[in-house]
Amino acid sequence: MSSSTSSGHQAFEDYKEVQSRRELLINEVHELRQQLIAVSQAKEDMRLALNGVKRLPDKEANVWLNSGGMFIKCPSDNAVRIMQEDQGELLKEIDSLRDAIQKNSAALQRLEGKSTSIDLNAID
Repeated sequence: MSSSTSSGHQAFEDYKEVQSRRELLINEVHELRQQLIAVSQAKEDMRLALNGVKRLPDKEANVWLNSGGMFIKCPSDNAVRIMQEDQGELLKEIDSLRDAIQKNSAALQRLEGKSTSIDLNAID
């Protein structure tokens, strides 16, 4: 067997490995985007619910919250505080998902030889 056949086989194996990594990154980016959409929708739902509770005419009224699969009755001012904390957690999760999408997209671009973006996180 000649060295050109051996190097051709190695080139094919390298190509398969790159394509496999590319496919994996594409799937990860897609899944992260789906998660981002779901969390963004939850944040929007939370925003609407929070505004609804804030607009209650009776600030002393009790409201029902669904927390961890349980319904809890609590004063509206406590509900507002809890919902604002939850909204903060959702914002952190959104930022984390966006960072992961950006990181995987940059890795995909490097893998495809299209490294035209600047990684500003590396400057920190």
